[in-house]
Amino acid sequence: MSPDGHLTHLDPARVEDLTGPQRGELNAALCATFSQRRDFARFLLYQLGRRLENYPCDGQGLEDVLYIIIESAYAEGWLFALISAAYKDRPNSTPLARFVHVHLTSTRVHIRKYTAFNTPPIGHSPEPHLYSLANTAHFDLATMDEAMYSAMQTGETVVAFGVEYVGETFLSKLCDRIIHRWGDVWHEVKKPTLDPVTGHTPQKCLKIIARFIEHAGEAMSICVVRIDTLVIEDGSHSIADDFWKMLQSSFSSIPGRLIVLFAGRPGMRFPDGVLALPSPHFRHIDVYQWTSNIVQELVATHAWPAQLRQRLGQTWCDWLCADAAVDSAGGPLDIELLYDAMDATINQLHISHHNLRHELEQRARNADAPSG
Repeated sequence: MSPDGHLTHLDPARVEDLTGPQRGELNAALCATFSQRRDFARFLLYQLGRRLENYPCDGQGLEDVLYIIIESAYAEGWLFALISAAYKDRPNSTPLARFVHVHLTSTRVHIRKYTAFNTPPIGHSPEPHLYSLANTAHFDLATMDEAMYSAMQTGETVVAFGVEYVGETFLSKLCDRIIHRWGDVWHEVKKPTLDPVTGHTPQKCLKIIARFIEHAGEAMSICVVRIDTLVIEDGSHSIADDFWKMLQSSFSSIPGRLIVLFAGRPGMRFPDGVLALPSPHFRHIDVYQWTSNIVQELVATHAWPAQLRQRLGQTWCDWLCADAAVDSAGGPLDIELLYDAMDATINQLHISHHNLRHELEQRARNADAPSG
């Protein structure tokens, strides 16, 4: 859990970027979590299969022991496994939860059903390529990358995109995608809804954004602004146009950069200067390419059977598409349902790739069994 009580998504890639001072914060958080050396030694053995005596330490205090363990784990590539195991083992540790929330997760609240613990198998360090493939923020958003690329290369301080979709999960994934591609350092802004009828005037939304940007420094800030409730007619001036001009004039001199995502209804007109992105639309072949790429990597790195590669990839695809089809099998895929289904199976992969493989093999056998 995060400090505010929401389920948290841990990002293995961020461990590699922890600085010395941040690892010092981790030391303090673990000291507060494990009050005694003996307590930590038991955890290390039972949860990670590592004996504390195999890591010689000059000092006898818990802080000294943790220093050796943290730096050894960082150098040997199992620091993420250490943190995630401690986080799972001690869910009520406020200092550890705060550290994870600040340094290993997105600061936004993810409204997803299955993102409580995206961790690698306990005791194993994550393979960067596999976890990149399995990160659903990378799923089939290449067309949006192409559309955003030229705008991001202009160097403009305030850049805006429009997307004809307001689903929370998709917008979060798109923000993740932008952060991954262009944001070495980032800061996310609260998501205001531009709707004067409910009191969310341009002036109020501007203040909400300004309050967060004040603390961003040179970081790239991302803000999603929903405009789907506005009535915007072609050729007419709108409140969204005024708000976009206010954003440009108010934040053109900030030390960092502001990326704005206007989320609207299908067919909605966006303000001049806002680049309209392609509407999100996922096909069965897109899902199959995603599952087959992950299975291929698992064949190479986790001894999944090569002779079943295509069958397991297709079975996984069929499973996801069935969960994401609103009407009948083979029909249109609902974006939010698809992302939820993908996140659920990726959680299974991170917890135990053996169990996921057995699940896929069983589903394949059931599909091949004669009916009746």
